[in-house]
Amino acid sequence: MLAYISIPDTDLMIIFGGLLFLLFDYYSSNTRIVNRVKLGDLTQEEVLDLCNYFIERLSQEYSVNIPTFEITNYKEDDLNVVRYSNGRTLAYFTGEENKISLQLKVLIEEGCSLSDMIECIAHEFQHYLDAMSFDTPKQWMSAYEKNVNYYEYKANRFASKKLKKLLKNFLTDSVLSL
Repeated sequence: MLAYISIPDTDLMIIFGGLLFLLFDYYSSNTRIVNRVKLGDLTQEEVLDLCNYFIERLSQEYSVNIPTFEITNYKEDDLNVVRYSNGRTLAYFTGEENKISLQLKVLIEEGCSLSDMIECIAHEFQHYLDAMSFDTPKQWMSAYEKNVNYYEYKANRFASKKLKKLLKNFLTDSVLSL
């Protein structure tokens, strides 16, 4: 014997409308919109402008001086920094110069998205904030080297928390400037 459940049309419309809303929300999220832009399609100057925008926004939020920023293309052997699991370095912070550096070529080669790049910038910005809490760059580096996992975890959490707000600000500012 077959049994079936009868669902009133109004309930079906509510369920269907809710599913459509969830799908629309997912496909129109800030991250998905921004990630439609491929890093490889941007010029180095455009990437520089974007990174400076995000660094400036973070600096304003935390009421700190804007750190120096550069796009680099160092060979991995030339860098004395923490490497990711694949042995590559996407970005790094230099305390002596208060400088955030982005390895754009590596990001592109690794297939990173625009939001990945923004997270890298936010991650390194957290290192900048941490370094500012020490009297000298040597003190910061000593503390960092003694507790790398703590500082990396802290920077990763900061980056993932800041991404959504940075994307929202960026899209709002972009629309307002049209």
